[in-house]
Amino acid sequence: MAGLDRRYPVELIDVVRLRGGSRVTIRPALPQDLAINQAFVLGLSDGARRSRFLAPVGGLTDDQARRFTDIDYCRHLALIAEVFVGGSEIMVAEARYVIEDSADCCEFALAILDDWQGKRLGRYLMSRLIERARAAGVRRIFGDTLRDNAAMLALGRQLGFAVRPHPADPRLYRLVLDLDSDAAERHGGTTTYPTASEIPAPKQVAAAIPAIAMSAPSSPAA
Repeated sequence: MAGLDRRYPVELIDVVRLRGGSRVTIRPALPQDLAINQAFVLGLSDGARRSRFLAPVGGLTDDQARRFTDIDYCRHLALIAEVFVGGSEIMVAEARYVIEDSADCCEFALAILDDWQGKRLGRYLMSRLIERARAAGVRRIFGDTLRDNAAMLALGRQLGFAVRPHPADPRLYRLVLDLDSDAAERHGGTTTYPTASEIPAPKQVAAAIPAIAMSAPSSPAA
C-alpha cells in the first residue's frame, strides 16, 4: 500500500439498476462534491443522520464536508450513489472506509436517503467496499452501529459480518468481517490503479459523469 498516490480510481465508476428499476451512478467521491455531500446529509431524516453519525447531528460544516470529499482513494475511499434530475446531481447514498494506521484493518460507514432504502443499494455499495478493501490487502473490516439500527444489523449479517458488543459503548454493536487473506494475496496485496496518463483530471471526470450515467448499460444490484 505504501507508495500509492491520489490517482482517481475510474474503474469504480458504474451505473447500477436497483430493485424497482431505478438507475443510479456509483463513483468515488471528488473534491468538488462538497456541496452535494452537505445537501445529502441535510436530506437524511433525523433517524438516518443519527444512525450514520451515532448521535443527533445537523448538517456538515465546510471543513467536515471537505474531509468527506478530499480523500486519497487509498487509505480513505468513499463511494457515492447519485441520480441526475434536471441536469443536477443529487446524492442518494454514500459508503466509505478508512484504513487504520496498522494497515490491516479498516472502518466503514454507510448512509442512504430514506426514499432509496430497501432497493439493495446498501448491499451493492458495501460489496464494492469489501471487494476493494480485500484487494488492498486489508484483513478485517468493521463498523459500529446503534443497537436499534435493525436495517444495518440485517445487512451486516447478510454480508457475513459478525455482530459483537461494542468494547466501549453499550449503545452500540460492532460489525466485524474477517477478509479472505488468500484472496488478497491473489491480488498481490495491493490495489491496482491506472497510470497517471490513463486517467483524466478530476474536473474532467466530473464533467463526464452525466454522459456516463446516460449512456452506460446498467448492471443489477446484487
